Amino acid sequence: MGEWTSELGNIVVHLADSDRFSRSGIQSVLCLSSHVTVGELFDSVEETIQGIDTNAPDVLLVCDTLRTQDLLGDLSRIHRSQPSTPIVFLASNLQAQQIAQVYNSGCSGYISKSSILDSDFASALNLVAAGFTLFARARDKRPFPVRSTLMQELSVVLGEIDERDRQIVISVASGMRNSEIAAALHVSQGTVKQRLGVLLDLFGVTNRVQLAVVAAEAGLVASVEITEADEY
Repeated sequence: MGEWTSELGNIVVHLADSDRFSRSGIQSVLCLSSHVTVGELFDSVEETIQGIDTNAPDVLLVCDTLRTQDLLGDLSRIHRSQPSTPIVFLASNLQAQQIAQVYNSGCSGYISKSSILDSDFASALNLVAAGFTLFARARDKRPFPVRSTLMQELSVVLGEIDERDRQIVISVASGMRNSEIAAALHVSQGTVKQRLGVLLDLFGVTNRVQLAVVAAEAGLVASVEITEADEY
């Protein structure tokens, strides 16, 4: 599994998609991020299995247009061939039951195709590479057990922080630098840095990118903007 570093280093993402137009579009989006290196492109399930066995990526992104007679079954095959490689399934909006099936196939994440242009797409892939499990909301709004557990855990953590710390989390997720957060909250940059260290520990993450995406998962912000210049 890909190792998360304290700085935003690149992760290598392999893409499995039989539709060349779709594959080209997704590749173009991924190439916009300085934190993602697009590795190999696969046209079939067999190519995918052989490719990740030879050169395992940090994340394997599998699109629902991958040519197969049994996509869920083949997702399981891919997972079994290289269990340490996190798989993210990219598909049109799925219902909760379908997401559960994707999860049971061994995938570490599901991202809706409608969100690949969002600013936190690459950050989500980074989190999966770091060992997180991330699943988009279901189309039918029904709760997905893994997501529900995550939300319960986040709710507990959110209940442990005061309003100032909550504002720091929101500010980080909004792309504000430590100096800007300090000015907005009328505290020193040292205080912001110290509180960020505490918040990273509370949320079980290691840097501001992870904290920002967790904030989005918790519903504190609608989208994520990443700032790289600060220490966290």
